[in-house]
Amino acid sequence: DRPLVNTLIVDHINPRNSWGFKWSRAYRNPPHAFVVKFKDAGNDFKETERVVRWPGYEGEITLTERLNLPGKVHAAEVWREARRRQLETIHRPDTYEVTQDGAVRTATRGDAIALSHDVLSRVQLAARVKSVEGAAVEIDDVFAMTAGETYAVRFRFFEAEDDTVGISVVRPVRTLPGETQILTLTGSGPMPIVGDLVHVGPARVESYTQIVTRIEATQDMCAIVRTVDAAPQIDTILAATPIPAWSSRVGDEIDDALLQPSAPRFVALTSGLAATGLAARISYAVAPGTGAVPTIEIGLDHRISGAESWSSTTIPVANGGGALDSYTPGQSVDLRARGIGATGVAGPWSATITIVVGSADAALPAALDAASISITTLLGGARIQFATGDDTATARVQIYRSITSLLDRETDAVGAPIAVEPGQTYATTLGDTTRTDLIVGGGLEAAGSWTLDAGWTISGGVATHAAGTTGRISQAVALTGGKYYRISYDVVSISGSAVQAALIGATLRPGTSVATTGPKRDRIQAVSGGTGIAISAEAGAAATIDTVRAYLETDACLEQGPHHIWIEPQNAAGV
Repeated sequence: DRPLVNTLIVDHINPRNSWGFKWSRAYRNPPHAFVVKFKDAGNDFKETERVVRWPGYEGEITLTERLNLPGKVHAAEVWREARRRQLETIHRPDTYEVTQDGAVRTATRGDAIALSHDVLSRVQLAARVKSVEGAAVEIDDVFAMTAGETYAVRFRFFEAEDDTVGISVVRPVRTLPGETQILTLTGSGPMPIVGDLVHVGPARVESYTQIVTRIEATQDMCAIVRTVDAAPQIDTILAATPIPAWSSRVGDEIDDALLQPSAPRFVALTSGLAATGLAARISYAVAPGTGAVPTIEIGLDHRISGAESWSSTTIPVANGGGALDSYTPGQSVDLRARGIGATGVAGPWSATITIVVGSADAALPAALDAASISITTLLGGARIQFATGDDTATARVQIYRSITSLLDRETDAVGAPIAVEPGQTYATTLGDTTRTDLIVGGGLEAAGSWTLDAGWTISGGVATHAAGTTGRISQAVALTGGKYYRISYDVVSISGSAVQAALIGATLRPGTSVATTGPKRDRIQAVSGGTGIAISAEAGAAATIDTVRAYLETDACLEQGPHHIWIEPQNAAGV
């Protein structure tokens, strides 16, 4: 039962062609949400359930109602149909019932009808046409008009003799204050004929549009017709309500924050005749954020500095920028930008940047000289040193760190920006830089502190294991139970079998077996009674290793493995 505004009106019902009118309203305390079980087509048709909040409810969901939607397998369709049921409950609280002669009806379930009844509105009237003369229509009842009100008449017009449905026509009526039986129709259009039933009343409410929900035949060849309000606003509201994104893998709605692209940044901002060719033009170039969610469009806001409201525009990300010609030279203009993803979810705003129309390029900082940057890796951390040049626009430096090569400025920023001045050197650290190497002679220049089992030798800066016996090289280290120790070593060559790092003592705590060359890293948790760190080789392994290091892990340590570091100069506005 989904009527459109222009749905065909199949029948007219009024006190002249019906009796036994009843009107009832359902009062209910709605739940906080509907819960719908369905087989999710996006997850191999596995059964899941979707919670659809009641419109306008924002609190904790403690009261729910089960809703069955058989045959629905798409999460978006489930949400839409559940929301439709909620809107129908809100906007169709009333049920109407009339009885009419005849077992066969023109209207059937789902059809739209026009209902006029003085029980619902005292200003509605249903009457029969007695005569028609030009634009004047005489009816068999008295209708009262009020000055200043507009009125209309509704009737059914049949274009041919075999037309059993006809067209529901609404014509405006000239307002003649007082009681009258003569209706003067204005404008042009079809006219009713003698004997027709007409609905008269204020314009737009001369009848109520209803939807037939059920027709019940009686034993005396009559029909009970039940209807509800058409409420076309249901479709309008539903079309304007975005469906929350759904993850079939998770089986839940996706937080909008996970769909937000990273904030873009201004890479160029110029104004003035020399820079743009027009004295009043502002030209801008914007680079999208580099987070995991791709940017499809860039939303740009601009305003005169200090104004309360912003003017907005949107450009495809492929444009890379644009121009503004709506300001005059000398005005101070604020600009900000944000990314918009494929789902239409907008990300955070960039920092606001200000430019004076007609000035030279905005004060955007220059990149730091790569030769002035030094990054030293440490056990559990890193030390960063950099020097600023003579660029006066550089007011601060932001450091970013990530274990991937994709920069996300919102999540990868390390602390607050560092305030800087031109021509100075600065240093900072990442992670825990207090860690010390627990291995003595890890370069394997000599046996020294190492204990060698059969098959192992140390010579020429490497440790070599000959195939034939299982054994290890080890050092005594006091280990703390429950703590994690990080171990690294280089496998120069290996064949036949595997080697692995281990914590030794009362209980052997082996690491990961490896059978390939290259740098290796391990993270092993110690237990009570640990007495040392070792590299062991299986009997069949012919292996050469080098550069063994180990240290105690703390919460402040960086993750093991490669890290990507960015050093970004910014101006005082954070751009």
